[in-house]
Amino acid sequence: MIKKYTPFLAVFVVLQILFLLLQTGLENYYLRDSFDYMQAADNFIDEGVFYAGDLSEAEEIHLYTKIPPGYPLFLTISRLFTDSQLPVMILQAILSILSALLMLKIFGRDRSENLFFVFLILFIPAQFIYPNLVMSETLFQFSLVLAGWMLFSYFKTENTRYVWAFQLLLCLGIFIKPVLYLFAFVNLGFFIYLFFRHRVRLLVISGLVPIIFIIIFSSFNQQKTGKFHVSSIQDVNLIDVNLFYFLVQDEGYDAARATTDSIYQVCDQNTDYNEYSECLNDAAKEILFSRLLEYGIFHIKGSIRFFIDPGRFDIYNFFGLQEMGEKGLRYRLFLGGVKEVWNYLKEQNTFILLWIFAIAMINVLKTIGFVFFIFNRRYNLDFRIFLLLLIGTISFATGPLGASRFALPVALFILGSAAVQYHHWYQRFILKKS
Repeated sequence: MIKKYTPFLAVFVVLQILFLLLQTGLENYYLRDSFDYMQAADNFIDEGVFYAGDLSEAEEIHLYTKIPPGYPLFLTISRLFTDSQLPVMILQAILSILSALLMLKIFGRDRSENLFFVFLILFIPAQFIYPNLVMSETLFQFSLVLAGWMLFSYFKTENTRYVWAFQLLLCLGIFIKPVLYLFAFVNLGFFIYLFFRHRVRLLVISGLVPIIFIIIFSSFNQQKTGKFHVSSIQDVNLIDVNLFYFLVQDEGYDAARATTDSIYQVCDQNTDYNEYSECLNDAAKEILFSRLLEYGIFHIKGSIRFFIDPGRFDIYNFFGLQEMGEKGLRYRLFLGGVKEVWNYLKEQNTFILLWIFAIAMINVLKTIGFVFFIFNRRYNLDFRIFLLLLIGTISFATGPLGASRFALPVALFILGSAAVQYHHWYQRFILKKS
């Protein structure tokens, strides 16, 4: 089967190697979160704890659970015999290629689909950028695509070993990225639906596995911090992302920052981490719930951007390009809407701007293809429901952060479904003409 997709795989592998070679010269390996991952990995080697901070400084309880252990463990294994980041980049490039192979096993049917796969992958630069960064997105993507393939294999064979593998891979995904823990509850509902549809009791039992994992993992975190939770990053994002950017669009940067700073100032008085976390949550929710409709619209806009964002930040960071203007695109969008975005774009490099615009337009087309695929009866109904639930949950959980980085873990699902949908339309068009 793989031979049928040699053109796509050749393009994919060449691009992955090209970006890897570029990175060896550029050496732009890090984003802000990269240092948390490396710090957690180093602290695990030295002290046996996944603490995302400097242990020689004053202890901050939330840093014990800010970063799940999955990716720091991956970094530890990748760099056992060297301090170089090259082994990490090579392993992540291999995982990216394996994810593409699995995507073909799920969606590939016909040799003539090659053109659509090749065309769409050219407009996902994040697929080739993030394997060359010290970031967890590529490992997380591989865990999700492998899980998707396991579930797809179950629907084809009805062999329940694939279901157990799928549930364990979801646990691995939560161990890498805490955003997936919300899907564990959606997943249980999905498997209850599958039980009523297929009358296989093991489906419901297997759906409990990720829930049990979350309980055990959260209990372990409670022993370290005093709070039953998956990750402390939820508190940080609630204040510094959801609340802050919501206030920026109405009150401006300075007023929004003053509000969040005052919340931290009040909550910092709590020495107990559980009380500190509840203080942050209560303060944020009091403001957001008082303007629930406005915030709901704001959140949904972010979830839509999840599908469309072209990855401007990824491109500028990877290639080391200088961004013109005092503030980035997201800030300008929240501050003044379309007018501010237009003013920002006029300040940027014309060639890069055209490339980013083309990626955004293709992302719109991919999203349209994905939506129509969900309703395409030629493909397995249960798997289409799974894709809708998984991608919908992650896009909703991402909310205001909606960007190509956060869409990357499910980007190959969207690409695969869009490619086969456009191929389906193309075949219908050709048949009509003949």
